[in-house]
Amino acid sequence: MTRCKLLTVLLVAIVAGALPSATAARSSRPVIKGEEVGYFGGAAVTRRIDVFVYSNLGPSAGNRVTVCLKRRCEHARGHNAHTAWYSASFKTTGLRMGDPVTFTAVASDAGGSATVAVTKSLLCMHNNGSTPQN
Repeated sequence: MTRCKLLTVLLVAIVAGALPSATAARSSRPVIKGEEVGYFGGAAVTRRIDVFVYSNLGPSAGNRVTVCLKRRCEHARGHNAHTAWYSASFKTTGLRMGDPVTFTAVASDAGGSATVAVTKSLLCMHNNGSTPQN
């Protein structure tokens, strides 16, 4: 009988210890892990660019990433992959590979938000978007 009570108390202690860490993981703040800007195709000059934002937020309900470029803000589309990433497209004046592009990205959820303002060189991307072309 004492052994059964001891096991019950031990089980309750283990479950109670696991609950705070599980709720803490859910309430962690958003993090922007990286960002890049590029265009697809082989043109020397482009008028449409894509901004990619890598975050710890998956594209589930309540998570939002917004990208602002030249005072125009777009809600980025989320992609559920091993690394959560979001993309937003913009029409621009003619830009060439390597031109600097300044933009702001905001990732937000119920736990808070993260903001970065960066200037990145424009990349000419492969069709799958995975690596820049030379």
